[in-house]
Amino acid sequence: MTNTPNKNLERPAHGADVDSWDVNLNSNFTITDSAFGGSTTLNATGASGNVSFTQSQATPPTIIVSGVPVGAVNYQLPSGIGGTWIVSNNTTGGFAITFESLGGGSTVTILPGVNTPISCDGTSRGMVYSAQLDPQAFALNLISTKTANNTGTTLAWTGLGSTYTNYLLIVQGMRSADTVALQFGTGGGPTWLTSGYYVGRTLNNLNSTTGATVSGLYTQNTSSIAINGGGLTTNLVGINATFDIYNVPSLNGLYTSTTLRSFSVNTSNPDPTTQLGLDLDGGVVLNATAKTAIRLISASNLIDGAASLYGYRP
Repeated sequence: MTNTPNKNLERPAHGADVDSWDVNLNSNFTITDSAFGGSTTLNATGASGNVSFTQSQATPPTIIVSGVPVGAVNYQLPSGIGGTWIVSNNTTGGFAITFESLGGGSTVTILPGVNTPISCDGTSRGMVYSAQLDPQAFALNLISTKTANNTGTTLAWTGLGSTYTNYLLIVQGMRSADTVALQFGTGGGPTWLTSGYYVGRTLNNLNSTTGATVSGLYTQNTSSIAINGGGLTTNLVGINATFDIYNVPSLNGLYTSTTLRSFSVNTSNPDPTTQLGLDLDGGVVLNATAKTAIRLISASNLIDGAASLYGYRP
């Protein structure tokens, strides 16, 4: 007697199971029912690294991963087992959730909050996205929006893990009495990097009284990437900026490209449109440790405004 490779259904030999055939047949019916309509729930709390995935866990067509892992988790299906599944990543903490077949081949990443169809045949073909609902179609995902309320000097996003390769930070109407800066952190603490930033900037400053001025700036090994410099911090009305933050895998470094618009009130004319600053920035932090956190920081309280961090995989 042998069993089927993918769902472990029993195939009785001719003449076997006399007067006991119902036991094996009912077991097969139970497995078949689970294969069509069952679900497997995986608790990733405290997990990290490779986690073995049993044949019985792989039988249902729906797999739900929940909990709070402490690192990236890679679920490994036994070699030789094929199938198609809808996988839902309901974990929190920002760590990557991946699936692979021990038969070899490719690995797939299940993005948080997404139901993703995957499949494999248990061979070196590996695990693949089994339909056009590739998570790439959900490339831009909101991580969270944080609002300034004049009670703190920072807005921070921590525990970013390795779910996303790139980030988009959108700052809307941010005000502070001092320069607002962008910094990156490492580890679970996190440890904020306060050196190693290299920044290039072209500042276009248009004032109705003095006219337009253009200045360039390149600063090495600074403590942060400033997002409202160039003399526009006095009487600041608001900062609106977008930061495209992307990884350099060989260095675990993070580059940023920035478009920044900030408005300042001219002391002799309260019209906030009398001075417009347009910063075209580029920056990098050179540090070989993987980055797990991003923050906006100022020497004074962040008065008001909001910032939204999105993750994406281009």
